[in-house]
Amino acid sequence: AFEKTCEQLGYANAHIERFAAVVVASASEAHGFEVVCEQSGQTVEVPAGKSILDALIDAGLNPDHSCKEGVCGACETAVLGFDGELDHQDGILTKLERQSGKTMMICVSRCTGRKLVLDI
Repeated sequence: AFEKTCEQLGYANAHIERFAAVVVASASEAHGFEVVCEQSGQTVEVPAGKSILDALIDAGLNPDHSCKEGVCGACETAVLGFDGELDHQDGILTKLERQSGKTMMICVSRCTGRKLVLDI
């Protein structure tokens, strides 16, 4: 209710603390996609039901992370390009930050398309 009221009043930012992840229903969980890691030159397949973070770790990369629930912000990663849309499932980014498509929390967020390019 607090966040909704702040949005209705036009407040761009509201300080909140979360101690558990917000459950977000997502259609993008049903399909996989590939992540192109610009810095490392690797392309990693992210299967349905697996997080980007876990797929990158399994591929031998070591991105920053902590909570794996989308509430701490440690895994925030710059997005360089994508097909479809970003499916933000975190509790960190504001509505405007989500719309910008510049960053995402790779522990919980996904891509609705088939390709995502990250600055990793």
